[in-house]
Amino acid sequence: MAPCVSIATWPAPASRLAAERTSSSKAGRVTVNGRRGELNTFVEARDVVEVDGDRVGKQELAHVLLHKPLGVVTTARDPEGRPTVVDLVGHEARVVPVGRLDVDTSGALLLTNDGDLAHRLAHPRYGSRRPTWRTSRET
Repeated sequence: MAPCVSIATWPAPASRLAAERTSSSKAGRVTVNGRRGELNTFVEARDVVEVDGDRVGKQELAHVLLHKPLGVVTTARDPEGRPTVVDLVGHEARVVPVGRLDVDTSGALLLTNDGDLAHRLAHPRYGSRRPTWRTSRET
């Protein structure tokens, strides 16, 4: 049996919040096999998922290992307009950083669109050891 995933996580190019807004009962923009999708709808590989009548599929997984330079913010968007790690990568898939490095720190950083991997690496419940290779600016 194919694994089921929540409809809120199916259209991977969207943020989770955007996916929830799109699939909410008020929006009614998402259908699964011709029926209106709800947040508690689960999707299997064989299901047909559409947003605004356009068929969507699960996005291929992307993993990027980046050496984050000094002066770059570890986030997808920065309200202050500083350069971000996502800007540096410029990947066609919507990748996000797993973990954080301060703006004044450089080092290895993983970016991915694989939510399960990111969760397993970042959540303390799984006890993942986080190797740290970094350098800092001296002030």
